Amino acid sequence: MNAEAPGPDGRPAGPSRAPLTGEQLLVKDRHGDTVGITAGVLDLEASYVFNAGQCLALAVALSERTGWPMYLRVGHGIIGRRRNPCDYAIHAMVQKPDGKLLDVDGIRDEGDWARSGWEIDPVIIPAADARTALKKYTAGMVTQDVAVAEQFVDAVLELADTPRRRPVVNSSTPF
Repeated sequence: MNAEAPGPDGRPAGPSRAPLTGEQLLVKDRHGDTVGITAGVLDLEASYVFNAGQCLALAVALSERTGWPMYLRVGHGIIGRRRNPCDYAIHAMVQKPDGKLLDVDGIRDEGDWARSGWEIDPVIIPAADARTALKKYTAGMVTQDVAVAEQFVDAVLELADTPRRRPVVNSSTPF
C-alpha cells in the first residue's frame, strides 16, 4: 500500500485508491490548461490528455498495476530558464509480455515510430522503478497526476489486445 498524500479529491492516492468511474476529474494537459475528463471513460478528451501531457502518469499507473515495464521515447534538450540539458519523455507507454506497446488508445508497435520519422531509441524502465521515472523524465512537463491516471487503468487494460483505436487530435505525439 502506498503512503502517498491524498489525491486532489482527498481520497488516498496509489494503487489502493477507490475507483471513481463516471465522476468528473480535472487534469492539466501539456500546455498547463485544465481539462475535464470522466473517470474510467476513454473518450476523445481522455485520449487527448493521456497523449498530450499525462502519458507518463498513465504509464506509471499501468506499470504499477500490471508489473509490465514502462516504455519511454525520450528526447534530449534544453528546457527552462537555466538552460540545463535534460532528458524528457516525448511519449510513455507500457510494454506487454508479448513485446507490444499499450497506451490510452490501444496497442502500438515499433512501426508507429518508424512511420512517424522520429528516430529515438526507447528507454525501458522496470515496473519497480516507475515512480523514479516521474522525477527523471518530467523536465518542462506539467505535473503528472498518477492518481487521476489510475482511474483509467481498467479501461485501458481492456484495450490490451486492440489495435490503435483512432488518430489523436491536438497532440504533439507523432503518430
